[in-house]
Amino acid sequence: MNFGMFSAFARKRSRSGCKPKGWVAEWFKALVLKTSEPKGSVGSNPTPSAIAQRRMEYQVSSPHTPKMTADLLRSYSEAALRNAEELLVEASLLRDHDHMARAYFLAVACIEEAGKALLAFDAQHRNLSDPAVRTKLKAAMESHAQKINYALSVWALSSPDPSGALTVPLDMIFHLKRGREPSMYSDLCTDPDRAQTPREIVRANAARDCVRLAENCLGHARRHLSEKTPAKFTSAQDRLFSMKSAKFQETLNIEDFWWYYISRMEAGQRDVAEAVLGYERDHIKTGTPFRPAV
Repeated sequence: MNFGMFSAFARKRSRSGCKPKGWVAEWFKALVLKTSEPKGSVGSNPTPSAIAQRRMEYQVSSPHTPKMTADLLRSYSEAALRNAEELLVEASLLRDHDHMARAYFLAVACIEEAGKALLAFDAQHRNLSDPAVRTKLKAAMESHAQKINYALSVWALSSPDPSGALTVPLDMIFHLKRGREPSMYSDLCTDPDRAQTPREIVRANAARDCVRLAENCLGHARRHLSEKTPAKFTSAQDRLFSMKSAKFQETLNIEDFWWYYISRMEAGQRDVAEAVLGYERDHIKTGTPFRPAV
């Protein structure tokens, strides 16, 4: 499954409220904190997306931004993996000494660093001379959400039963992203008005299972970096990668696109990037609906 399509499905699934079954449900229940996002949460801390946006705006235009190369990405992936290992050690120590909120936070940070390691490793053969590719890659490696998405989806897709395994990250991604900030910072909440601390909302089981999940993600990231060879990308795949998420999502939401893609698959053309770009060129820009051959 294309990662962009997986992310889009994950967002749709999290909004739909679908629940997993079997052992997946145990993961799902354990990782949810004692309370969901409060109805009237003030949110005194900047959101991860706001922080990442400000950082990206500065770094993309900064003359001190390092030149992105395959060698630098390889080095970055190795450094991120080492940092993930240290974060896991620290999360485990905190868990063992009953500091559950901080254990949860560092376990999520470990998953993020594993995702960053995988993103950097897998991008070594992208067209790094293209500013749009560099900007999108930098944004992905600085986004809490995208790093979590990538770590969990790559782990799940490596399973002997990828379709079944995907139910795990689809439901956990949403809760890990929402639990990251409350597990570290105090906040002001309403309904009723009150001050809230991390210790109040991070359950012990959530912290233990988050550390266990981090162990699994890190173990897979280690194997991926040691056993895999970075993929080669076509120009179409790089163009799709650098496409704005909203534009990509808009295409996926068009029913006509899926009939177009199915017709290509039946003709042996399975590349999603070629399909998205071809549909945009031949149908969206021309305003001509797709008509399957009779």
